Amino acid sequence: MLRKLILLPSLFVLLTACGGRNSNQANNSNLDIAVDVESMMVGATDLMVTILDENGSPVNDATVSIKGDMSHAGMQPVLGESSSGSAGVYTIPYEWTMAGDWFITVDVSRPDGETASARFDFSGIGGDMEGEMDHGDMDHGEIEMEMDGEEMESGSE
Repeated sequence: MLRKLILLPSLFVLLTACGGRNSNQANNSNLDIAVDVESMMVGATDLMVTILDENGSPVNDATVSIKGDMSHAGMQPVLGESSSGSAGVYTIPYEWTMAGDWFITVDVSRPDGETASARFDFSGIGGDMEGEMDHGDMDHGEIEMEMDGEEMESGSE
């Protein structure tokens, strides 16, 4: 039983640390767009956007813009862009700024005027536990507060 308790969290960490892949047909276009993520952990990573035409041939002449948003309101979007592809793959530096559920919008513009857009959902971006605060080390000394003109004191004794 103890082995299972140790194995399950280890498996979870391993799976979330590995990259992920999403593939989608672009809206109003014949382009297929796929996004591979190098890391599913908070911090710097690369997004590899693969673009194929209707015949399955790589598209190397596009400008690819990405916008990453979290599934809840209030976060600044994370933006990136690349205008050089190799074998249809555009590598874009990216940063997951917070743990949680994200969606990436990929916009593709080709020199002939063709445009395409697709959305990709990434659930469970993992956090870095090293930077978390140990609340046991906090100083719980006296705190002075004022409430409705009355001074109050609070503290551990």
